[in-house]
Amino acid sequence: ELSLDELEPYLKYIDEVSARRIRFTILMNESTREAIEIIKRGSKSLNQELGEIVNYQHKLLRDLYEVSLPQLEKIRDAMLDAGAYGVKISGAGMGGSLVAITPFEEEVKENIVKAALKAGASKGWRVRIDEGVRLEKITI
Repeated sequence: ELSLDELEPYLKYIDEVSARRIRFTILMNESTREAIEIIKRGSKSLNQELGEIVNYQHKLLRDLYEVSLPQLEKIRDAMLDAGAYGVKISGAGMGGSLVAITPFEEEVKENIVKAALKAGASKGWRVRIDEGVRLEKITI
């Protein structure tokens, strides 16, 4: 594993777009590892802490991978103003989807979706994370 500090002196030998993509990959990987540690700790402020990571990752996507658009930024800002802890592009960006980490209160979640729609989103949903994959017994 190389850190960005170790790799940075060599990035001057490649084109700027490729250098930004390499920076993005390293920084995204580091922030994902940080998010995993936050989840493992099980902090009482889990959503707020993950929201900070999500916001950081969005900035990486926007600034180093250039996958945002002004309209997406407007919708994202509206969602943050409505109470989301973090909002980032999901997928390839360029008009696709935004995903938010929110408080648990249903009213706040609803207000975030409404703010996104008012800011120009074509659709919006509230989703709840399930317990994940599980084995279900099938009787014949």
